[in-house]
Amino acid sequence: MTTPPAAYLPAAPVARRANPLGLTATILVAAAVVLQFIAAGVTGSLIANAAGDLSLYSVTSGVFVLVQGLIALAAVIVGIAGLVVKDRPHALAGIGLGGGAVIVLGIAASQVTNLVLTLSS
Repeated sequence: MTTPPAAYLPAAPVARRANPLGLTATILVAAAVVLQFIAAGVTGSLIANAAGDLSLYSVTSGVFVLVQGLIALAAVIVGIAGLVVKDRPHALAGIGLGGGAVIVLGIAASQVTNLVLTLSS
């Protein structure tokens, strides 16, 4: 029996390597979401125990927003870098980019709302 021509042989499977930048971006988004839940618990307990003085709540809330925003911004940057890499899967990088962008835009919208309410009072 003769070997069939190369045109009829099945192609060898192409091994796709992982995209560590995409995985990193997704982990950063997950960290920002977990931080939001932690912030809600901490700031909620500060409000419950404030006895009228909300200065500690304001500082703590601001720190949480700043850290969460920096993590989300890092997710956007790493997600973009993960999408640019050739011959790697892009799904996790897209998830990280999209999730980070949603968090950054949500924080920006919240800060604009706070600014408008502060200026209008």
